Amino acid sequence: MALIPFERSLERAVFLERPNRFVAVIQHPAHQSPVKAHVADPGRLKELLFPGVELCVSDHGDNPSRKLRYTVALVRAQEELWVSINSQLPNRLIKTLLTWPEQKKALSGYESMTLVQAEHTPAFMKTARRKSRFDFLLETLEDKPCLLEVKGASLVEEGWCKFPDAPTERGTRHLRELIEALNHGYEARVIFVVQRSDAHHMMPHHRQDPMFALALKDAIEAGVQVKAFAFHMMPEGCRLTGEIPVVIPKLNPI
Repeated sequence: MALIPFERSLERAVFLERPNRFVAVIQHPAHQSPVKAHVADPGRLKELLFPGVELCVSDHGDNPSRKLRYTVALVRAQEELWVSINSQLPNRLIKTLLTWPEQKKALSGYESMTLVQAEHTPAFMKTARRKSRFDFLLETLEDKPCLLEVKGASLVEEGWCKFPDAPTERGTRHLRELIEALNHGYEARVIFVVQRSDAHHMMPHHRQDPMFALALKDAIEAGVQVKAFAFHMMPEGCRLTGEIPVVIPKLNPI
């Protein structure tokens, strides 16, 4: 597959500490003293971020409105394994693939889909005075509207990618709303973007968020299509490596 470049070139740095969810203290070769960087992932990331681990960061020094010059993009988990921890990247990757004819055929099940709009609130939700927005509104070959929600995942244990790595009420709500959308004439879909290349299967992280796990099970049984696609991350960009199976373990009602 062709390389998908990042929006900005990446620079090497070293992680020192994480004083809060959205800030990391890093050692950057351009600075004598440690500097702060934005962490665009609210997950815990304890298995990735520890003192001395190598990072790739993007430099936003040309943006005067930013409080922090750098954003952490990648973490080196192993010698040849980089993991993305930028929660904004999954949506950009899927949008790129949906609008890139040469790559679209690699996104199994979406070859004939047309991207209509990003950040879409369907009419039935506006009537109910709810503000939820779905990542993408697509259109099928039969002109049927399709709501697509994209979730980025970075936690892998023994080849199993698990989502979420921290409780997500928003994610659970979106799954319930996708089930509702089916009753209003929409197709409804979820894509998990696995932001590393060492996962062989995808599953809900029941121990971390049992409500999300149950909602995902209910969504699949109701007719929401759920797929997971893994990406190989590198400092110069990333590649789609392919689809991996989504497995729903037997869950007890909550």
